[in-house]
Amino acid sequence: MSAAANARAAVRCLRAGIVPHSEIDQLSGAYDSIRRITERSLLSLRSSGQGKTLLVRGEWGSGKTHFLSYLRAAAAKYSISTATIILNARSTPLNYPQRIYPVIAETLRVGEDVGLKAILTRALRRLESNTDIERALASHEYFGPIRHLVRATREEAFHEIGGHWCWTPLLGADIAAMDYAYKREQALARLGALGILLRALGFGGLVLLFDEAETIDQLWNVRSRLAAYDVLGRLCHTDALWCIFAVTERFDRTIHLDLARDVLSDPTCSQHAQWFLRAWSSNRFDTIRLPELDQTVAIQIAGAVARIYEVAYGRYPENLPDRCVREWSANPARNPRRLMRLLIHRLDLARTAPAGA
Repeated sequence: MSAAANARAAVRCLRAGIVPHSEIDQLSGAYDSIRRITERSLLSLRSSGQGKTLLVRGEWGSGKTHFLSYLRAAAAKYSISTATIILNARSTPLNYPQRIYPVIAETLRVGEDVGLKAILTRALRRLESNTDIERALASHEYFGPIRHLVRATREEAFHEIGGHWCWTPLLGADIAAMDYAYKREQALARLGALGILLRALGFGGLVLLFDEAETIDQLWNVRSRLAAYDVLGRLCHTDALWCIFAVTERFDRTIHLDLARDVLSDPTCSQHAQWFLRAWSSNRFDTIRLPELDQTVAIQIAGAVARIYEVAYGRYPENLPDRCVREWSANPARNPRRLMRLLIHRLDLARTAPAGA
């Protein structure tokens, strides 16, 4: 694609409030300290398979989703796999990881490949990787289906494995609709095995990006939340996984209220749940508080957006970015997404759009 075509694709994303991966660096303002933390953690994950749980704090509109996009792009530079999960109490609750696992398998991203099926299919095409997979996964029941796929790639035409029965457990279709406790155990075991698999394939491990973790307060009762805390504690202790949780004050308030109820003394509070609650209480997790944009950084971001727009559609009124920054500054909700969408809107109005643009 030409530079203009790429820029127009980026502008279409910005109109929808989505920061394109190709422009994420120049559209991330005041990220110097954040870059250091994320790069250190990504290098640790790739070298040792260890990642310290990260809490990303900020209220609605503060840029948490933007940060998760930034982190996906940063992980891609190190060829590390990522998956994004938007949590909620109905379809992807923290106390039921068997509903979360299929989402991870679907949103898993490595380079241009999206989804575990696409990633594993490409890996199986490389004959030399089959031995690596079998060696790394020999001792885990999750990898029985993978061993079947390895044999299938040797014995059958490759196009025939797309409908192989092994994809059912690998993609989590056999556990997604069941709420039994043993299905929760299976899902957590598969997540751990998935991280090991991705390391064996040369992808460093798995970065799990959990958005809207504050929806833990929507769970039915304290027993449901204790199960969620257990899952959180186990995820934090799983090798080859790096967990990032984007949270608002609702998340902290929910935990604080549960601790005030003395849930640590509840007989159903597992060791992993106790560990997570105590780690939260003693601030043992890495924490990022997203920076508020000041006028200087806002001008830099507006200039970057305007340059992308100029590549896409040509010249624009020179004072338009500054006017948009002043208008944006007058609004109490000073988040980067609002600034970008405002500027794109004003730039669209300032030009005569040709048919089909």
